[in-house]
Amino acid sequence: MKKMTLSLLISVILIAVGAAAFFVFRPALLVTKTEKPSRAIPEYLPNPDPAGVSLIRESYGTDGLEVPGLSKEDLKDPAKVARAYVDKYGASFGITDPDKELAMRVSDSRTGEGVGVMFSQMYRGLWVRGSAFTVLVSADGRVFLATGSFVPGLSLDIVPKMTAKQVDSLLEKQYPGSKRSDIGGLQVLVGYGAPRLIRIISVVPPRFSSGYSAIIDVNSGEILAAISDVL
Repeated sequence: MKKMTLSLLISVILIAVGAAAFFVFRPALLVTKTEKPSRAIPEYLPNPDPAGVSLIRESYGTDGLEVPGLSKEDLKDPAKVARAYVDKYGASFGITDPDKELAMRVSDSRTGEGVGVMFSQMYRGLWVRGSAFTVLVSADGRVFLATGSFVPGLSLDIVPKMTAKQVDSLLEKQYPGSKRSDIGGLQVLVGYGAPRLIRIISVVPPRFSSGYSAIIDVNSGEILAAISDVL
C-alpha cells in the first residue's frame, strides 16, 4: 500500500513538473521572432511633419482655370493639360524643373468632376515617398483643383552607406528564414523629420502568406517601421 502511495505521489509530481515545463516553454515552441517585428520597431510611421513640405491647395472656383497656350486637341488630353499647368504655375509650388522633379504616376484617375492626374516628386532619379499632388482636369480641359504636397530644395546624398546585400543581412537577423524582396529600389522619404535615403523591403516570415513592408534607412541601418501587409 505504501509502495502504491509512493508511486502515485511520484507520478503526480512528474505530471505537475511536465505541465509547468509545457506552459513555460510553450511560447518559445509556438511563437518565433519572425511572426512579429521587435517591439522596438514601430508598426507604422508617425504622423507626417509638415515642416519643409509645401502644401498645394489652389482652387479656381466653379469656372475652373484655362491654361493658356493649348490647342483644342490638347484640351482633350487631361495629362497634357495637367502638365501644361505644372509647367506654367509650378514655380509657385517650388517646382523649378518639372522634367527632373516630377513623374506622372496616374493619368486617368476619374472622378465625378473630371480626371485626376497625379504627379510624384522625384529627386535625382529616385522616387520621393510622401510627396505627390493631383491636378483635377474637367472634360473640357479646365483645371479645377491642384492639391497635395511638394518638398522644394531637397538636398541629399543618394549614395547609400549600406549595400543591398547588407540590408538583406540586417533583415535576416531580425526576421530569420523570411522571404524578402525589394520594393522600388532606393527611394527618398520625406515628411518625417530630415529627408532619408531608404529601401522598402517586403518581408514574409516562415509559415505566413503575408508579412511586412520594412522601411530601412540605408545610411544608419535603422528599421524605421515594419508595416503589416494585412490592413
